[in-house]
Amino acid sequence: MKKYRNFIFEKYGFDPKSGRAFFNYSLDGKIKFRETLEIADKRILGLIENFKIKTELIDRALFNIHLAGGIHYWKAYCPKKIIIKSGALSRNQADFWNNLYYQGMSQFYFENQLNPDKTAPKFPYDKKIVIKNDSGVDFRDKSLLLWGGGKDSIVSAEIFKKIKEDFNLFYIGDSAPQAATAKLVGRPAIKIKRILSPNLKNLNGAYNGHVPITAYNSFIAVLIAILFDFNKVVLSNERSASFGNLFWRGLEVNHQYSKSSEFEKKMANYISNFITPRIKYFSLLGGFYELQISRIFSGYPEYFKNFSSCNRNFKIDRRKRPKSGQWCGQCPKCAFVFLTLAAFLPRSILLNIFKKDLFDIRSLEETFLELLGLKKFKPLECVGTPEESKLALLKVIERAEFAGSYFIRKIAPEILKQKHLIQKTENDIMKHYNEDLSPNNFKEVLRRL
Repeated sequence: MKKYRNFIFEKYGFDPKSGRAFFNYSLDGKIKFRETLEIADKRILGLIENFKIKTELIDRALFNIHLAGGIHYWKAYCPKKIIIKSGALSRNQADFWNNLYYQGMSQFYFENQLNPDKTAPKFPYDKKIVIKNDSGVDFRDKSLLLWGGGKDSIVSAEIFKKIKEDFNLFYIGDSAPQAATAKLVGRPAIKIKRILSPNLKNLNGAYNGHVPITAYNSFIAVLIAILFDFNKVVLSNERSASFGNLFWRGLEVNHQYSKSSEFEKKMANYISNFITPRIKYFSLLGGFYELQISRIFSGYPEYFKNFSSCNRNFKIDRRKRPKSGQWCGQCPKCAFVFLTLAAFLPRSILLNIFKKDLFDIRSLEETFLELLGLKKFKPLECVGTPEESKLALLKVIERAEFAGSYFIRKIAPEILKQKHLIQKTENDIMKHYNEDLSPNNFKEVLRRL
């Protein structure tokens, strides 16, 4: 593999008239990358208010998008040295980015069998830099809800409707579930088109692997909040995201690190200290496990036809997206969502959503065993804990609607042996609300759920 010594953050820019931003990077100044973000609906550009007095905040947001987006290009060859031509960092800021490129890239290091301590870069900082974190710009009392078109974001939207919170949707990309479910919610959606640097796919011998995409999307959401006056950036990350998958060379590998409560706190503090304290960043569902969210979602049948939690819908190469419907029916995410919804929905409704019985697909047996913690490690996907999967499966077995399915027939005796131990987890998983970072005026409604 070719070696590069330096990864360089070259420059960035934004044109409010076109709604287009660019971010330039390079490897030793030789291989150059240019990523573009574009506000898809030009009609909303006229809604940008007080652009001139927000210039400093917009620049801060753009700078941090530049740093977050760089992870997609740095990972190609993992140069040890970072050079930032587009700005400068304080020591505390550098600590945040060191963590994201270390802990946030844990799965990448595992996938490529790299030593994290020898591979992760160190961000430079200037001891003299002092960040004034409040420009005095106020924002409307309104939420910007990150939208994936899956059960979690739908539950958040329905909670907002219930409490009469003013909110808009925000998403990056063009997946069918995002568009269809956004229409059902009936709230305006701000869409971003992302264009990766075209030469990224033409590199020889480059590494590839998972990146903490939620962190990147969140910094873009902060920019949108600044441009269009939202004082809250809201995610739908659940408590389950805080539990890792395995350990690699002493580092916990968590596929969902940038969705975890640990990172949420770091991100919220970073935004408050280094961009603006007037925008709050939090997950509305941080107090709930995935299984709780599936139970709540099962009460919204109007979304069943259009929603999807299968991440293959977001593949840049459209040929790799599900060919029929919204579910590939092959990945751990499909298996997990099928399992958790089977605990609450009638069999006929679930089969109408997925078009097939995933418990009856023999090739998914190992995936289900991994979800249950009975083989290898928890799949490197956005799935819940083994305890949740076991509790969901116990409920499926007791309901008996899938008693004839291959996997249920095979696993039922083992799960029923553990029934007493599994039932002990139910109070924590299903009946307990865990404190999160959501504002106090939301907490009472969340507790009742």
